Amino acid sequence: MSSLITPRTLTQSIIFCSVALAIYVYFAVCLWRIFEKAGIAGYKAIVPFYNLAKLCQVAGKPSWIVWVIAFGLCVPVIGNLTVFVSLFYLYYFVAKRFGHGTGFAFGLFFLPPVYFGLLAFGDATWSFPQQDRGAKKKHKSSKNLSLKVAASKSK
Repeated sequence: MSSLITPRTLTQSIIFCSVALAIYVYFAVCLWRIFEKAGIAGYKAIVPFYNLAKLCQVAGKPSWIVWVIAFGLCVPVIGNLTVFVSLFYLYYFVAKRFGHGTGFAFGLFFLPPVYFGLLAFGDATWSFPQQDRGAKKKHKSSKNLSLKVAASKSK
């Protein structure tokens, strides 16, 4: 009876683990840079699933998307579809926050090593989510309203 661990399987395992570690480090560095552009501490890119929650923050979306992705990984067929839709939704808004369009979101989804690298090491800058702009606009109009009320009381 032969051993389950042969020199060939050991070599293949080492190569596989080395490639997986290299991919993880590359994406951690890319997310680190993206988080720093968005004003989030870069070290938060190292922790799995927490980095997705912070990516939701970068996109201006709620972090419950991470739970959808996590539970979607456990369900065989429909779960995979849920993960794909959730990730594309997230990547679309990440691309929007960095001033890119739908095509860049498709790139983030289908060629993540290339497009996350472009986002991290390129000259793209992060802009505030629309909710913040709306809040500022609302604040400005309420200030104008209070000025109008004060002016009408003085007459």
